[in-house]
Amino acid sequence: TRQACLQARDRARRSRRPHNQAGQVFAREVISALTRQLADRLGANVLGGPNLLGQEEIDDLRRELRAEPAVRAAIERLWPVLTPQQLLTDLFASARRLKAAAPRLTDAERSALRREPGDGWTPADVPLLDEAAELLGDDESGLRARRERERRRQEAYAQGVLDIMARGDEDDPELLMGADMLDASRLAARQEEELSLTPAERAAADRTWAFGHVIVDEAQELSQMAWRMLLRRCPARSMTIVGDVAQTGDLAGLSSWDSALGPYLGERWRLSPLTINYRTPAEIMAVAADVLAAIDPALEPPRSVRETGHLPWRLETDEAALPGAVADAAAALAEQTGDGKLAVIVPAAAQEALAEAVSAVLPGTAVGEDPDLTSPVVVLTVRQAKGLEFDSVLIADPGQILAESSRGLSDLYVALTRATQRLGVVGAGNWPEVLQRLQPAGDLADRH
Repeated sequence: TRQACLQARDRARRSRRPHNQAGQVFAREVISALTRQLADRLGANVLGGPNLLGQEEIDDLRRELRAEPAVRAAIERLWPVLTPQQLLTDLFASARRLKAAAPRLTDAERSALRREPGDGWTPADVPLLDEAAELLGDDESGLRARRERERRRQEAYAQGVLDIMARGDEDDPELLMGADMLDASRLAARQEEELSLTPAERAAADRTWAFGHVIVDEAQELSQMAWRMLLRRCPARSMTIVGDVAQTGDLAGLSSWDSALGPYLGERWRLSPLTINYRTPAEIMAVAADVLAAIDPALEPPRSVRETGHLPWRLETDEAALPGAVADAAAALAEQTGDGKLAVIVPAAAQEALAEAVSAVLPGTAVGEDPDLTSPVVVLTVRQAKGLEFDSVLIADPGQILAESSRGLSDLYVALTRATQRLGVVGAGNWPEVLQRLQPAGDLADRH
């Protein structure tokens, strides 16, 4: 009855188990209710006495109901086993579900989350899928069934091996054969024990895998959900975290370390600032320091250990002439760079047009989503350039880089600090105030 199903649902929820594991409680309660109803009907005493069925007969009814395909199918419809993928697909496809799950978001924000089933997954979905897996729990009955099927398959294979090794008609009956020393079960178990996997392979196959120590690079880019995913895998909370909040480009990334670590570690973490800059020469770092101060006046720029004698420069042009100016500047800078590497860092919206212009004067320029970084010249967005370094860097349209993201200053800081020797900037109107320290290209031509 409906009332019995509601009671079973409430008891499953009160178990405080994850959804897929609470399904076992729900199934047990439903089958118990069905058993009572069926026993009352079959064992009814027409004389008004006690039920005529004994406990053994009632237990038989319960086993029959549990094995009945129609009953199992009905229970699965009422309390289905959910996968993380199914849960998020259904959530993102429904405006109603999104509103119920995220009432604090605006209508526009919830609309941005909407997607149709089958649209695929993004890297940002990985922590959400992991969180969903944690909340849903594993279907233990399903896991046991899969493991049992795998065990039987391994034993069948092992038995086939033993059959091949079995004693033939012409073999000495006194000679010990493999089948005399092992049965299929023991041979399959030994094979399983000898299966060699790397820690990475074992971790990839087991979502509950935990590490004693975790090293995180570019940690400023991780969202709050990504931190939850990492910390689940490091119960000892022993981590080495490397990052720079001034370089945060992802909109879900960090603005401070305390916002990521405080909710989980309190004050049980230590910040060790790296104050020496080995990559960026002092001439370029002086320009980058102005951008850093605009991001957060409390941030201290690292001290460069060397100078190159090459002052970073700027070239101002108009929007129509920008592609040609960038191409000409790239050609000149490539010649100055010699055998080194030149990166042209461009706004994402203009990457295709600017890459075409640069490629026209510098054939072999690497472009695209996965460019060849061994090429002498490569055109990259800020996101692609993050974590890399080049002998020379040309930044195209810094005003547009600032405008493309609410973290535009951080993106500009990343672009400025990719060069180890030379830096040039070509812009079209709306010249960023933070780049006023750059020397005009004409003045540099007179000096060098």
